[in-house]
Amino acid sequence: LEKNEINDVLDYGAEWAVKNGYGWDEAWGVVTGVMAYTNHTVMAEALECWPEDLYKRLLPRIYQIIEEINRRFCLHIQEKYPNQQALWLTSFKKNEDGTFIHDKEFYLKKLQDLKCDGVDAHCNAEFVDAEFVKMIHDAGMFYAAWTLDTVEICQHFLDIGIDSVTSNCAAKMRDAIEK
Repeated sequence: LEKNEINDVLDYGAEWAVKNGYGWDEAWGVVTGVMAYTNHTVMAEALECWPEDLYKRLLPRIYQIIEEINRRFCLHIQEKYPNQQALWLTSFKKNEDGTFIHDKEFYLKKLQDLKCDGVDAHCNAEFVDAEFVKMIHDAGMFYAAWTLDTVEICQHFLDIGIDSVTSNCAAKMRDAIEK
């Protein structure tokens, strides 16, 4: 089955587990064996735009399931591909008043809780500084940034110590930095 809405996929899995008296591992095995998820019609405001705390408060069970899926997926990737890094893909969101929703310690703790190898975060020069990159490195983790499409911003992030960049014009960035 292919579902286009994550809530449908999660609801089917949760409903199946409850109705059949199975635990998480058995239910997850069945759900991942028969369902696929395509993210092209998902309600953007719920999965991409809402602050995490709001999502957690309004949909606590679905939030718990998503967190568990993410945790297990990172562990699965680390076990299946031990030479590859499992990075947490995130961005640093602001409240309506313009302040950041979470502080740097929150993100470090989240990375540690997820047992990721590091973070792949949207470049945000307001939030990410050398101190934050050092915190990530001191925890033994990797820091990648996306999407760096100007030489100036790319050089800035490299100067503060990030390990890797993603760009829509990678060859241009590489050529400019290697000069």
